[in-house]
Amino acid sequence: MVLTYLFYIILKPGIEDVLLKNFGKCISADFINDGVRVRYHKKEFKYKFFYAGDYYAGNSLETDEGKVGSKVCVLFLKTLPSINRPLKYFNDSKKQCECD
Repeated sequence: MVLTYLFYIILKPGIEDVLLKNFGKCISADFINDGVRVRYHKKEFKYKFFYAGDYYAGNSLETDEGKVGSKVCVLFLKTLPSINRPLKYFNDSKKQCECD
């Protein structure tokens, strides 16, 4: 049971990345003045987008406070919108997005 959970924790991000690269849809999201700060690193701001009647958020990987209020292009899964990443996360990807 513990081993299964460990495999899940280790493999989950990779599986999500593959699903997003192959089946992800693009949407425009807003940078918000909420973020995540881990120990000595700069605060990384979050983004928020609206889809199918709900708001979803994620880590934008941006540390520039000046971007709060601007837009970012996000990939998400239509069936599980809580699985999302900013397009810049896939810097090696050929995924093309046209966000408004």
